[in-house]
Formats: sequence, structure tokens, C-alpha cells
Amino acid sequence: MVTLFSIYPQGITATNIQDAIALFERTLITPDSPFDLYLQGDQDALSKVQKEGYKLFKSLGCISCHQGRNVGGTLFQRIGVYATETQLSQLQEQDQGRFEITGNKQDRLIFKVPSLRNITRTAPYFHNGSRTTLEDAVSDMGRLQLGQELSKQQIEKLIQFLESLTGIYSGSAS
Repeated sequence: MVTLFSIYPQGITATNIQDAIALFERTLITPDSPFDLYLQGDQDALSKVQKEGYKLFKSLGCISCHQGRNVGGTLFQRIGVYATETQLSQLQEQDQGRFEITGNKQDRLIFKVPSLRNITRTAPYFHNGSRTTLEDAVSDMGRLQLGQELSKQQIEKLIQFLESLTGIYSGSAS
């Protein structure tokens, strides 16, 4: 039987916690999503609507923050670029972002941009779980980050694209 002390004889330490989290995160890698297959040249891996959603994702500017292999997870950005004063106040009441760690006022509402891999399976959304549906999260991101009121059709296309980011879960570290 595997126990904590057989894997980590030193017990619970900051280094061991970091290692355990990294090992766990490796189990979440889901290769061969339809989007991966599309990028590898399989033009039929995405539906027509998913391709339209990908085009929209790029044209709206979502890709400027949600980029790279994991479609995000590599940058820290401010949430609420186009938020009203009321929205900013509400956002800060919930969580002030990196400011809570650094104490630097410039870090208020700065958060790590999440990876969008498997996003359709990982509700609730946002840093604080305040959006329960992907529709709400996409709509709010349009408003807060892009300064745009997205139509229902745009939201649906974007969600269809986001569905293409879910791959095959193996459930084990590789």
C-alpha cells in the first residue's frame, strides 16, 4: 500500500506539496482533442460551427490572453479591463487577485489566465467560481475583457469551439 510517507518520507513540506500538485496536474492532460487533431491537419476534426467559433475566438482577441498549447495558463492579466466602476467594486469585494499576495496596488484584480482545456467540464468558472455556466462566463468575458456585448449566436459559437478543447482523459500521469 502506498502511503504519504512512502512517497514523501520528509512528510508535508512546501516542496512536497508542490511536487504532489504537479504530479496531479499531469494526470489532467487530455491529448487528442478535436482541436489538437484540427491543428495537426485533420480539417474534419472540427464541425463548421466549431471552426466559426475558433475564427471568432481569434477575431475578438480572446487568443491574446488564451494562447499557446494549453490555450491559456501562461499569463497574468487584469480582469475587468472594460468593467464599470460598480463592476470593479464588486470584483474587488470578491477577490483582489495577486494584490492579496504581493501587497502591490498595481496587482489588484490581476489573475492567472486559466487554460481553456477541458473548460466545458470544469464549472464553476472564474477565479472565485462566481459563474456557474459557461454561457455566463463567456458573456461576462466579452463584456469585462473585450468591452463587447456578445450575441447569443456568438456565445454559442464560442462554446462550440471550447468544446473542441476537451481531449481523451487517461487518468494517470505520463
